[in-house]
Amino acid sequence: MACDAGGGGWRDDVARIEGAAAEKARTLFYETWRKQGGECPHDVAWTPKKPLRVAAREAVRAAQVGHGEVEVLGHDAWGARMIIRRRYLSHIRTARRRCSSPTPTSSPDGAVRRALENAARRGVEVRVIVPRDSDVPAVAWATRALYARLMKAGVHVHEWTRCVLHAKTALVDDWATTGSYNMDARSWRYNLEANVATDDPDFVAAVERSLRDDLSRSEEVDPAGGEEPVDRSPAGVVVLPLQKDVVDGRAT
Repeated sequence: MACDAGGGGWRDDVARIEGAAAEKARTLFYETWRKQGGECPHDVAWTPKKPLRVAAREAVRAAQVGHGEVEVLGHDAWGARMIIRRRYLSHIRTARRRCSSPTPTSSPDGAVRRALENAARRGVEVRVIVPRDSDVPAVAWATRALYARLMKAGVHVHEWTRCVLHAKTALVDDWATTGSYNMDARSWRYNLEANVATDDPDFVAAVERSLRDDLSRSEEVDPAGGEEPVDRSPAGVVVLPLQKDVVDGRAT
């Protein structure tokens, strides 16, 4: 049940896609499912392993899709494991106005952290949301250990105080993405992840509204180190919810 309905449900995001992007996401799912021994529809077009790796490497090097189109990021081919990370880094490094990006937790990706800090230093509005409480104390401790460094660079850190925050959604200028990617080393080295990304104005606006609502339900951490977070909801600011859950040693 949702938190607003009195339950303990998780805060997450979903996206509906149609057309060629939906077909690509469908094929991606069934290719993985087939490798686990599952039954798949006969109309799924399989790609042999070697061409799959070649296509993955080309996708990593390729420019992004055209304006308004939807890009499905991710594959189990090794060459494609970098594609989501590279898309994130490319946008963060060239951000001009606003940047909502994952905050490193117990296994931070140093390149992403530095990209966020550098964006804040050059005047980009960078805001992140992390959970105040976690069912795994080590995760919360590792996250808080990074607060001072991020805030010193000008990054605004907000703590989510409600139910479990599990959404993995980012907004950088007029580009948005959502999916399963945690933006940490485990996600791009080991896990099977998939995201959708686009600069479609309607999708970007929907993500912005959702993140504004999350910001209003969070409390900003005081850079001065006070005991109570500062409660601010400035206009024109977008944020990213982030949570990494560790269950039986597996990050999700």
